[in-house]
Amino acid sequence: MDPTTGKKRVAKLSIVALHGEHINDSISRNEHGLDTCDYSLRFEPNPRASQVANLVVQQALSMIHAVSQERTDVFDNQWRGPHGYNPLLMLFNQQHPDAVCVAFESLAMEVQQVLASQPPLVEAEVPAKVFGDIHGQFRDMLLLMFHYGFPQSTKGPNFIFNGDWADRGAHQLEVISLVFALKAMFPTRVWLVRGNHEDCVQNQAMGHAGLHAQCHHRLGQQSGHRAFQAMQYVFNWLPLGCLINRKILVVHGGIGDGNWSLNHLRNVHRPLDHDAIPRYSVIYNVLWSDPIPDDPGDPREHFGVHDSPRDHHAHMIITFGSDVTAEFCARNHLEMVVRSHQALKEGFGYDVMHDGRCVRVFSARDYEGCGNDGAVLSITEGAQHRGQPPHYLVRAQVIRSLACPKRDD
Repeated sequence: MDPTTGKKRVAKLSIVALHGEHINDSISRNEHGLDTCDYSLRFEPNPRASQVANLVVQQALSMIHAVSQERTDVFDNQWRGPHGYNPLLMLFNQQHPDAVCVAFESLAMEVQQVLASQPPLVEAEVPAKVFGDIHGQFRDMLLLMFHYGFPQSTKGPNFIFNGDWADRGAHQLEVISLVFALKAMFPTRVWLVRGNHEDCVQNQAMGHAGLHAQCHHRLGQQSGHRAFQAMQYVFNWLPLGCLINRKILVVHGGIGDGNWSLNHLRNVHRPLDHDAIPRYSVIYNVLWSDPIPDDPGDPREHFGVHDSPRDHHAHMIITFGSDVTAEFCARNHLEMVVRSHQALKEGFGYDVMHDGRCVRVFSARDYEGCGNDGAVLSITEGAQHRGQPPHYLVRAQVIRSLACPKRDD
């Protein structure tokens, strides 16, 4: 916006503007860019949370510091834990998987009770950090927190974890344990949003790469079954969205046909299991739908709503164009929709789409061979001028892909 004429001009933003001046110091093939890291991370116990939740968060902070000192960057699936120690056992400070299961069941029950006391559309204030899909890439999660912040009880931003913590990655149990512990420790500063992979059937359909298989592989048959069931009880209570300052809606997938109000999410009855989700088109698409890219070409292909290839065009999942996003935001008095759900090949971990009204964030780098960066979104309030409504600054904070060469332009 030109302040002298009041006219808008669209131009390409430099990567430095989005990533910051230290873009070349961000995580590369050989180093973490230690000058950008946050050394102020400190453990703050919460006497209102359980001993298990306190322990997991404290251990995670210890692991963050250990990871930050690893001089060689590695893919998450090649990482064997801090100093080669099993990261799941370390999180719970246990020596045997059965003991981990007992502690995890207790943690899951604690989180379920917190979620049940909160609405299906939660609300948060700025400043806020939004994590996208993590998919079991625990080391990437720790690095993002080391570089860009860790939840605190009384200061700093709200943290929103926008679903898909499980399936495909090597450390799914660690990721789920940490997001659960963070929710228990900071119930009104950490917000968990359900993704399409927080689902019992989806976790089993993923086969050997799924959460169901990993529970059994890492915890044993009996303990693995118990831990898996405990997770599903929590998943069924997860909120379906988070509203930031009543102006930015965070959902995992998208808005589907967009012809609905936020009250659809406010009025959802939980627990919501796998069989119940397809009965509600809005909910199904909040978890599964995708925006249509802003490509030039035939407007009939890039506007409106279309069937999605995700369900083989079975008319359940919808892709939506920029006109749908604009109308949805206007109807609900929103400025933006933040979503996750997609990793782009050699992407930056984020995308700005639909005239700035739709932003994608994805936190697992090098996901399934995509060569993508991992990112979180930092959302802050800009300077407010007299008589003008507040506006919000959304900045992507990135860790570099290992697979894709550096991109400096």
